[in-house]
Parts: sequence; structure tokens; C-alpha cells
Amino acid sequence: GMMSYVEANQRYSIIEAVVHLVNRDFNALANLYKRMEFIPPDEDVEPLVMALENALPDVLDASVSELNFKNVINKLGGIMYEFPFSLPPYYIAIIRCLGVLEGLALQVDDDFRIISDAYPYIASRLLTDPSPELQSALQQLLFKEGRARWERLLQLLERAKETRDYDVTDAVDKLLDYLVSPGGAVIRDQLVFDIIEGADELSAEALDILVSALAQGAMPTQDDITSPTQSPRLATASRLLTAAASSRGFEFEKVTPLLQRLGNEPAAVQAGVDIAAAVSERAVSRVIRTVFALPGAAPSRPGPGHEKAGAAADV
Repeated sequence: GMMSYVEANQRYSIIEAVVHLVNRDFNALANLYKRMEFIPPDEDVEPLVMALENALPDVLDASVSELNFKNVINKLGGIMYEFPFSLPPYYIAIIRCLGVLEGLALQVDDDFRIISDAYPYIASRLLTDPSPELQSALQQLLFKEGRARWERLLQLLERAKETRDYDVTDAVDKLLDYLVSPGGAVIRDQLVFDIIEGADELSAEALDILVSALAQGAMPTQDDITSPTQSPRLATASRLLTAAASSRGFEFEKVTPLLQRLGNEPAAVQAGVDIAAAVSERAVSRVIRTVFALPGAAPSRPGPGHEKAGAAADV
């Protein structure tokens, strides 16, 4: 039968391509095609991006008929004739192999969706593989223009935990490597700001509950305390923690060394000091404003390369 050897960088590129396809990041997918030498390096990718958006469905939520591998390849075939694609032999062999495997799988399971069913493995590889190529792909996926895209991390965590060999502590370890590195300074500042904002929102909710109860001559009840209205930021954080805690490999014995490691990282220690200072100062400021009915002040954002995020509001 047909045989082809796929180099490590080519395998990593295929994983990247699936991730970009799932997230409908067709601009990144088109630029990946350049790196894979499928299209010339000077080719304008904008028309290709539009063609991909129109041709490809939402792969995780598409129906079986929409995501039939043959139908997707037929749609891509029109694009490949329209643009100067040049597919290497190994890629053609993979496409043919996947077409045959999907046909066999559909004979057993009418609801089989090849990309959706393979994505948990791809998500786990992306989160835990130490190769520079996949670590770079993960950083590009999760962080853009100095901001973290937590919903994408949540999606990866939720899908990766469906695989047997996945260990969430490996994923957390790789993420921490990046956050405490010099290259993660901007994202670290943003994370510090998000934590401060989340703690501040929680503090504001708690104070509102207390003031409302005291205004009625009573103390807050258990229902008041346990069911505050969560902000989108707090809701996302809660879902991230839940996804991590319910994943394979999550054990407090494994988490403890990670926390001890953070305690020895100067960048993490400084971030913790900044968070504690800003949260306490904001809490004091809010209490004073509430007691004396003073107007609030807008919180400050961390500046580029500056660790001190979310400075206290003026009284």
C-alpha cells in the first residue's frame, strides 16, 4: 500500500491546522499553509481566508453530513484549484488514508465525526507536549495582542480531559513556564489585572449584600452569601477551575509542588504582592466610599512591561 514518512515539524503543523480549523482562525490557517509550503510565501492570504470561511463548517458542532470528510475535501478542492496550492506527497497520502478510515468508521457508527472525535487527543497534545513548535502554537492560540483568551483555554481543558493519557498538571506546568518567563510579562500583567478585577468584583458583591441586609435591620442569610450574581470574569474563572479539577491527573499531591515552585519565582512573588496590595486598598477604598457616600473612581490598568497592576482607586 501507500507509505509516506511525516517529519516531526510536519506532524506538529497538522496538529496546528486542526486547532486553527476548530477555532475558525482561518487567517492563522492560511499563514500556516505558507509555513508548510502549500502556497507561495508572497501570496495574498485575504482571498483565501474568505474562501475558507465560506467553505468550511463549524467542525465541532457541524452535523455528520456537513462534516463528512469527503464533502469537506470536495469544498477544499475548489479552493485549491482557485489558489496556487502545491500539496506534498505525504499530505495527499494522509488525506486518502483519512478518507478510507472515515468510510470504515461510518459503517460502524453513523454519527462518527473524524475531527470532533480526534480533537480531545489534539487538545491534550497541545497542552502538554514540550516541543517548541506546539508550545509556540499554544501561546499563539491562547494569547493575542497582550490579552489572554480564556475561553479557548477552557475549551482545550474540557476536550483534553476526554483522553486517557492526559495529565492536567503537565498542562498547568507548561502554562506556568510561559507566564513566569520574560516573554510572558505582558500576559502576566494582564492576568494580574484580571485577578484583581475578579477579586474586586467579588468584594463589591459581598459589600452590596451586607449593606442591603443591614438596611433591612438584619444580617445576611446563607442564601445571600452563597448565591451572588457572578460577573462574566468570575464565571469564566470558576469554569476554568472546575475543568482543571475534574481532569485526569488532578491530585493535590501534584499541585503542591507547582505552588511551591511559584513561591520561588520572583515574578510570581511580585505578582502576588501586587494583587494583595491592590485588592486590600480597593476594599478599604470601597468601604470608605460606601460609608461616606462618595463617588467611585475608575480602576487603573497595568501598563506595558509593568508588573504593578490594578492600582488602588483614589478615595
